[in-house]
Amino acid sequence: KRTAALAQAAKLWPDELVVAALQAGNSLLCVDGVNFFSDVHPKNPFRPEASTWSNLRTNFQFNEANFASAFQDFRLIVGWDERIMKVKPDTIIGPPQLEDQFKRTLFIPTVADPNGGNAPINNIHFGKIKNMQILEELYLAPGVWYLAVTEGVEKPIVFQQRMAPTFEQISQPGSEYVIMNRKIVYTVTARGGVGYYLPHFCARYEE
Repeated sequence: KRTAALAQAAKLWPDELVVAALQAGNSLLCVDGVNFFSDVHPKNPFRPEASTWSNLRTNFQFNEANFASAFQDFRLIVGWDERIMKVKPDTIIGPPQLEDQFKRTLFIPTVADPNGGNAPINNIHFGKIKNMQILEELYLAPGVWYLAVTEGVEKPIVFQQRMAPTFEQISQPGSEYVIMNRKIVYTVTARGGVGYYLPHFCARYEE
C-alpha cells in the first residue's frame, strides 16, 4: 500500500506543479517582462512603443455572454509579430463550483429556447471547447476560470522532468537505520520544474 501511495504521488506530482504555476500566474513574471496573467502584455516586447493586450479580465464572471466574448477575444490575440495568431482555446478550467455551469453552457448539444418555444434549440457553444478540467485547488477561488490551449505542441505552462521518479526503501531487518529507529522507510525521489511559455496560450478570468 505504501508503494502504491508513493507511485500515485509521483504520478500526480507534475500536474500539481502545473496547477500551482497556473494559480500563481497573476503574480509571477513571464518572458515578456510582465506577469503571466496581465492586462499590459506588450504586443511586441522588442518595440516599447507598441500597444498592449490582455489575458486577464476582472469583474468577469462565467456566463454564456462572457464566455462568447472571451472565446472571441482569445482567437484575436496578436503575436509578437503584431499579427493575429489564430489560436483557439480547447480547454476550460475552473473550480468545482462552476462544473455544472460549464456543462450546461458548453457540453450539452441542445438548450431550452430563450424565446419560450416548446422545442429545444441547438447550443451554439457546443463543440467549441473539447476539454473541461475541474481543479479542487481552486475551491477557495470559486469565481476564477481559465481558457487554455493544451492539445497543441505549444502549451502555456511547460513541465520539464530532470530525473524520473526513483523508488527506494530501507527495510532490511539488520540495517543500522531499522535497528536504531525501529522504522522501515519508503521514499521516492524525482527532480523537475515548470515554467511559463508564451502567455498567448492561456487567459484568466475573475468574477
